Amino acid sequence: MNKHRCRAFTIIELITVLVVLGILAAVIAPRFFDLQEDARLRAAEGAVAEGISRFRMSYENYQLATNGREPSQDSSGFTDVMGFAPDTDVDVGDYVLQYHLGSGGSAEIIEIRAYSKAEDGSAGNLLTSHNATWPEH
Repeated sequence: MNKHRCRAFTIIELITVLVVLGILAAVIAPRFFDLQEDARLRAAEGAVAEGISRFRMSYENYQLATNGREPSQDSSGFTDVMGFAPDTDVDVGDYVLQYHLGSGGSAEIIEIRAYSKAEDGSAGNLLTSHNATWPEH
């Protein structure tokens, strides 16, 4: 009489595979989430770079429109150049930018800050910031 044996995995083999998969998941998952946070930060830095470019482009357009007149390096000059007041939330897709003038509202340095976007579209958590200067001519 021929006995046919059914080949199947034993419970110990199945548990071993599940333990190995669990260990791999525990090692890989934190690295994956770190990569996501790093990518989000890099995207925010790209948004700040876009903000700097927008400022410089608006400055040049202002000069073209005013026959080369230099704007004042204060909040009114900034508003003339950009079309909005400093510290106004500017929606740039996934992020909110704010342009902040140096101390006293008059400075050569403009800090551009990128915030995560809150559910209501306002600025959430600060992600990164960089400085820009008024162009020199």
